[in-house]
Amino acid sequence: MYIDMNKVADMVPVDLTVNAILASAWYTAKNFKENQTSDIPIYNFVSGAQNPCTWGTFVELNRKYGLDIPTIKAVW
Repeated sequence: MYIDMNKVADMVPVDLTVNAILASAWYTAKNFKENQTSDIPIYNFVSGAQNPCTWGTFVELNRKYGLDIPTIKAVW
């Protein structure tokens, strides 16, 4: 692969991403009026530094478990 295997692969589970989208939509709808002139906030949702996973670890885990537990819609 043409990536730096030591860099953090900033991936977030889809259920957390959906929760963040719903929460930010609710907050924006509740706190910003239709004719409000101030900027609407921009949200950035990342995994952070609490449990980083490098691309090397990600590739290694995929090689180890990928064939045992394949994704249902994998295209090979």
